[in-house]
Amino acid sequence: MIITSLNKFISSELSDHQNLQLNLNFNKIGDKATYELSEALQKCSNIKSLKLNLKNNNIGEDGIHQIGIGIGQCKQLEDLMIDLRQNQIGHYGLCLLGTELGKCTNLKKLILFLHENQIIGKYVSEFSKGLSNCINLSSLKLEISKGNINDDFVSSLSELHNCKNLKNLTLYLSNNKIEGSGLLDIKDFVNLQYLVLDLKQNKIEEEESSGIGLALENLTNLIFLNIDLRVNRIKQLGAYFIGKGLAQCQNLYNLELNLFKNKIGDEGTIDLGQGIAQCLSLNSVIINLSENDVSDRGASCLFSSIGYCQKLENLILDLNRNTIRNENESNLGIGVGKCQNLISLTLYLKFNQIKEEGFFELCNGIGKCQKIENLEINLGDNHIGAQNNNQLQLDLNSCINLKQLTISIKQNRVGNLLAQNIVNGVSRCQNLNFATIFFKLNGIKRQFIKQIIQNIYKTKRIVAFNIKI
Repeated sequence: MIITSLNKFISSELSDHQNLQLNLNFNKIGDKATYELSEALQKCSNIKSLKLNLKNNNIGEDGIHQIGIGIGQCKQLEDLMIDLRQNQIGHYGLCLLGTELGKCTNLKKLILFLHENQIIGKYVSEFSKGLSNCINLSSLKLEISKGNINDDFVSSLSELHNCKNLKNLTLYLSNNKIEGSGLLDIKDFVNLQYLVLDLKQNKIEEEESSGIGLALENLTNLIFLNIDLRVNRIKQLGAYFIGKGLAQCQNLYNLELNLFKNKIGDEGTIDLGQGIAQCLSLNSVIINLSENDVSDRGASCLFSSIGYCQKLENLILDLNRNTIRNENESNLGIGVGKCQNLISLTLYLKFNQIKEEGFFELCNGIGKCQKIENLEINLGDNHIGAQNNNQLQLDLNSCINLKQLTISIKQNRVGNLLAQNIVNGVSRCQNLNFATIFFKLNGIKRQFIKQIIQNIYKTKRIVAFNIKI
């Protein structure tokens, strides 16, 4: 049942509620009205699933305490979501809430949104101690972004190690003051299978970032891992520890790692790749290493390491804004070409220094992936066409299952002849249904492209072929 008024909720048959969603966002109910809300909640003796939407309501310490008291009396409660974003809750109120929630011993799933409140990390250990009494808790999601959370808060979560059934942990802690040392205590959650750590735009430096990697070494049951460290400063040492930790996650099936703008360089990229190479059960990998000072050496080693993941089916790599050339011995396509079970591949290589030979070699290496069905390559703002080599041939013929292809070569130096070679290579793909090639800002004549497309459609193989200039 969904109720959008506090008065309607209070006047309803409270003991009849089993599955309730109470939407009171932007009502400015304040602390005073929370007493009425609390009294009503205490009478919901049979409720099992509760969603409380209380965003932007001027709720402070006393108000959150009253709400906690009300929820604490819901002894049958198994599934709870509370949205308290943009209120006036401090660390004391959070501790009181945790103590009251600890009385819900049947609780299995808890989601708490506390974005933009007044919580300070130093004094919140009682919050975790309270929650530790929820011994049946299997899934916990906490969102406390844009605040003053520090490592003390993260460390305090180790109190939850008594929750032996906890398999799913999601922490959204972006835009805080976390330096990294407290992350080591996540190691205590040895039964975790699903872990999300959103730590973007904190103050994590390379020395303290070791905590994440050391924690991962202990989380050997992980199946799904998502770490977002965008705009920190973990550098090479931090990447080394993360790679070292990943090497122990032998059961990992899905990996998402965002290290945008962390200055890990080639050495960090190599260390990271070596760890990933040990995760032989990986099925899906999404990695963002854009703006990390990665050159051919680092990129080549990363691609080669990924090649060891023979069970990989989905791969997304973002290497935008680095210094990759894909020249000489550093053929990135060879590494990816070793992933024989790859079905979907997306490569972002914008704003690098790749020329036409590097582009063709990349594509021809990918051509070894015979099972691939979806391929997207973005090479906008590179140097393709700078060598004026119009003899190169694009070979994706071995990709006999390729159905959908997108290639973006915006703002390069591709002329008419090189464009024709690229399009001809694409058109030879036997089972391709949909293809899109972006040639914008390359000086290619529209009439020339129109003639190419007409010739392609005469083959009657490709359903839709789009060329955008």
